[in-house]
Amino acid sequence: MNVRDLVTYFLRFLATYVPERRQLPVLLASFCVSVLLWTLVTLAEEYQSTVEVNIQLGTDHTVVGHHNSTHRAKVGLKGSGLDLLLEHLRFSQDTIYLEYTPDLLDLSELNMQDHQASFVRYFTPKVSVQSIYPASLPIDFSLKDRKKVPVRMGTHIAMPPGYQLSAPPILFQDSVWVIGAAEVIDSIRFWPTIPGFSKLVTQHQELSVPLDSARNISTDPQEISILVDPVPYSEWKVRLPVRLSGLPVGTSVRMSHPEISCLIALPEQLKDSLEQSGGFPVKNLVISYTDLLESGNAGWKPTDELFPEQMKIITNQPERISYTVVRRQSSLN
Repeated sequence: MNVRDLVTYFLRFLATYVPERRQLPVLLASFCVSVLLWTLVTLAEEYQSTVEVNIQLGTDHTVVGHHNSTHRAKVGLKGSGLDLLLEHLRFSQDTIYLEYTPDLLDLSELNMQDHQASFVRYFTPKVSVQSIYPASLPIDFSLKDRKKVPVRMGTHIAMPPGYQLSAPPILFQDSVWVIGAAEVIDSIRFWPTIPGFSKLVTQHQELSVPLDSARNISTDPQEISILVDPVPYSEWKVRLPVRLSGLPVGTSVRMSHPEISCLIALPEQLKDSLEQSGGFPVKNLVISYTDLLESGNAGWKPTDELFPEQMKIITNQPERISYTVVRRQSSLN
């Protein structure tokens, strides 16, 4: 069958089964009216349906919730088809709020039937609440308490390359109030500032640093002021002999290295002053015999405490000095 035959067949079909053009609009209008009447009659009948809603348990300033107080529940409704359809559309993004009362602290679960009147108020009078599922919701409230704890710096001070703090940051307020559930804050021993880096600082100045935040824990105040003093640092490489002090009579120590090379970081201004007044102030590293023994088999390693304030060890070679105690009945290595 070619295209001409198909067109001829289709025209014959239209002539046989499709009414005249003037009758077609009437038939279409009749069909639409019939569908509309059927829809209205159907929606006027009574049905039962279920609406899913969010339920938010209220709190006040005296309590704190440990977990999310928003729950999902299914509410069984009865009413006409039209009213139920409108409720479905209206509650697609809505939330039912249940008022907090002090007696909730004595309960572990909230009985939904005891609060059915609260649900009824959220729906139109044309529908009735038949059921609520789940029948109960968990309650996880605690009385709110406050406690004063020390502040710990958790924020790194951002500085340009070559700068270091001449001294640790000075906190204008060394303690803050933490506020939350009593059983939670009882275990808190300190509260840190927010982790990460501060804004870039290049000079002696005062900064406001926010305190760290945590769920269900608040602080008073929410930030503290600190004083920082960044200064340009330089490096100084020195080789220092190692000398022991406090050796018991009849005891000697054989060390793996007689001296140690240290790369020291110190403020540029301090370095210039020392160079003008006679050079590096430390001529040798004095180790007490007791400290040497406490280092054990790992060997002894120099620390910043051996140098004047503001001086810090960057690297040292060797990293550790091993030793052997001789002229004793027992030796350590």
